[in-house]
Amino acid sequence: MVSHPEAARWQRFKYILFRSHSGIMPTVEIETGLPALRELTNITKSLSPEVKLSLTEKGIDIKTVDTSHVAMLIIHMDKAAFPVYHVEPTSIGLDLEKMASVLRLASPESQIKLSIEKERLVVKIGNITRQMTIIDPTGLHDPKIPSFSPTTTLKMKVADILQAIRGSESISDAVTFVADSALGFTIHSEGEQDKIDSHFTASDLSAFVTEEGVTKSMYPLDFLASMVKVMPVEAEVTIGFSTAYPMRAEFTFADGNGTASFMLAPRVSED
Repeated sequence: MVSHPEAARWQRFKYILFRSHSGIMPTVEIETGLPALRELTNITKSLSPEVKLSLTEKGIDIKTVDTSHVAMLIIHMDKAAFPVYHVEPTSIGLDLEKMASVLRLASPESQIKLSIEKERLVVKIGNITRQMTIIDPTGLHDPKIPSFSPTTTLKMKVADILQAIRGSESISDAVTFVADSALGFTIHSEGEQDKIDSHFTASDLSAFVTEEGVTKSMYPLDFLASMVKVMPVEAEVTIGFSTAYPMRAEFTFADGNGTASFMLAPRVSED
């Protein structure tokens, strides 16, 4: 008989999805450099500390939401990002704080090897081997991806939106996106005493498509800032939004082998 504490622990960390019908764990052998894995970890960790990783023949897929269901993140990392990628399709739950802590032991030139042994994720970095208990993925939320068509779509430098977000953080806890078909795109933030605007004309943007007139929507700054700060600063981000509707920000990472789609619900103005 299994004691009650052990049974509870097993319910938390069981690894049933790593077993095939024959009872044999599927093969998982992945090797990569530090930058790609660190980007994947940091981007995902900015929204959720624990996630479900779907390991497929084409790469790694992640879908996660924050605990308040205000923000969602969808990631695909193509197997081309990994010099070695041999997996039998399966899913695992991963503690990203633990992964981040072991990655801090690596140097920029390190090659990192990932494998599964006895219901643990094994991470090898040079002479270091870290074994981490895997979380049961069935206990992690698997959100449905919403479908919406934004009335405004624009593409801009991550460095530009990062500067705008940092300027807004000292003013308010929300930002308003304003698209004017005649004037361009503005990120506005207003507090009790101060306000700040970051304005971009159509020529400042790589792409700018919007309906006639003005499109305006307010979003919580904390979630947006957390995501913008982990975007590759040298990249571009495509933003779509509609009046009082969720926004979507899409960008690539890991030398273009990773794609991320971040969605954020609007904040309803009290005015």
